[in-house]
Amino acid sequence: MYIVAVLLAMSVKEDVSLILIPLGIWVAWRKNLKMGLFTAVTSFWYSAVAIFGIQRGINGVPFRNGWRIPFGGLSGSIKTLFTDPIAMLKYFVSDSRPYYVLQLVAPVALGFVVFPEVAAIAVLVIFTNIFSNFWYQYHIEYHYSFVVVPVLVIGTAFALGRLRKNLRRVVVVICAISTLSCAYLWAPLPGARTRVAYNGSSNPAVIAARVALSKIPDDAVVSAYHPLTAHLARRKRIYVFPVPFKRALYGMDAFATGDVLPFTNDIEFVVLPVAMDDSMRNTWREVSAQFAISYANEWWIVYQRKISG
Repeated sequence: MYIVAVLLAMSVKEDVSLILIPLGIWVAWRKNLKMGLFTAVTSFWYSAVAIFGIQRGINGVPFRNGWRIPFGGLSGSIKTLFTDPIAMLKYFVSDSRPYYVLQLVAPVALGFVVFPEVAAIAVLVIFTNIFSNFWYQYHIEYHYSFVVVPVLVIGTAFALGRLRKNLRRVVVVICAISTLSCAYLWAPLPGARTRVAYNGSSNPAVIAARVALSKIPDDAVVSAYHPLTAHLARRKRIYVFPVPFKRALYGMDAFATGDVLPFTNDIEFVVLPVAMDDSMRNTWREVSAQFAISYANEWWIVYQRKISG
């Protein structure tokens, strides 16, 4: 089962080695040398294949997120570390990064510190999250932190299990109180302080969206408002509006924006909200004459390209 779990984990994402390599080292140290080395070496090998083989084959480049590395890239970061370590230190304590680390460790009341070896498996992921200059990576509410949580929780359980019984009871109570307190402060739970907007299946906008999307043929080429694109994804071509009428987060350069892409005439349907912001409205105004309304309700409008001639 362990091997199956490792192989399934590798299938998730190319950077899963940030967890599996430390896990392999721990397994080799504490449990089984051959199994641990297999985990570390295989996960490293697969990450290399995924980045330099699979991703390069799909995107044309092995890695699109080099811009997330501060100080102008890896070489700039290494240079800064040795020539201006104060700047590096200031970077790590800037923009709520310490608060992010606090939110990771406070729910378990740092219970893992008494025997931190299992919790340490998450160190590489935590480091890359706070080292990145990509805002989402060092904010607890986004998926970049999901892989850290189970490691810290299991690491805490492992650490507590090695304490004497009387001390363990005290620390478990402290952890429980801390968990409940942090859940109230930061988790989007009923009765908690944090509120997250959620449109359930019975929400009128969601019901209206299902009806609107049902009007689009399964094989049509579509540009749609971004919350709808996942629900239109079972087709060969689906784009997030304003693409292709105006480039935004499309292509190898994440910062390229504004130009019209060459396949605008391929778009057969466009799905937009009735209430558009100024940017959407301005983009749509430039191309709307090429389309006619094929369906509309109080929330959404489905446009179909006019037949020429």
